[in-house]
Amino acid sequence: ALDSPRLVDAPRGPAVRSYVAAQAAKLIYIPVPGGPNAEIETWLSLIEQREGGSLVRAMTQRQLRELRLGNPALRSFAVLRHPVFRAYATFRYHTAPETDGYRPDLQDLLESRFGLNTKKGDKPDTVHRKAFQAYLRLLKATLAGQSGLGTPQPWRSQLSVLQGVGLVTVPDLVLREEGIASDLADLFGSDEYPDFPVPQQDVRSGLSSIYDGTIEKLVRSIYGRDYAAFGFSDWIATD
Repeated sequence: ALDSPRLVDAPRGPAVRSYVAAQAAKLIYIPVPGGPNAEIETWLSLIEQREGGSLVRAMTQRQLRELRLGNPALRSFAVLRHPVFRAYATFRYHTAPETDGYRPDLQDLLESRFGLNTKKGDKPDTVHRKAFQAYLRLLKATLAGQSGLGTPQPWRSQLSVLQGVGLVTVPDLVLREEGIASDLADLFGSDEYPDFPVPQQDVRSGLSSIYDGTIEKLVRSIYGRDYAAFGFSDWIATD
């Protein structure tokens, strides 16, 4: 049996170079790997273009500190994603051939070590569900230090990521993806803001087609600290 996935999920130093500052919007975005980061950066970019500004990226810790000291009105924020959806999004990123993160070796790994066993008569949703469940077992083994693999940041718990962020700065706000559109509007302080894109709607639909109690239970066994720290309930499938 796998141990609790806490051995390698300790806080690491923050990835400050991934932070994005939008000076016209007076915001600093602190990405949580595996979250709706591309959509949020696009939203911030649209604001900056409208206001004649530009995004500041790839900052050092010193540059971040100087930016905040020189712009006391800047507010930083991070966005949490439901652990089930976050895990599924990384699963799709590594298993869909059209993605930059596609790993063709993953199928063999899931079959040989993590119990992926499909049958000839299995329906497509059944095959997909079995593959995701095997992937979740891989995540659990990796975070327990039992897979022999490295631990990419998107596999780590969101609590661990934010604890690492806290070594340098503390976000002014930690938002939920579910309410991101209205929360960002409030944060920006204006009704005249660009529409926020729905993050990864195709990925959400794919998860909705296979989600069940077994998946929820598996994810809770991996990311129990996120559920406890942030009060996540069961994921709600949508059409």
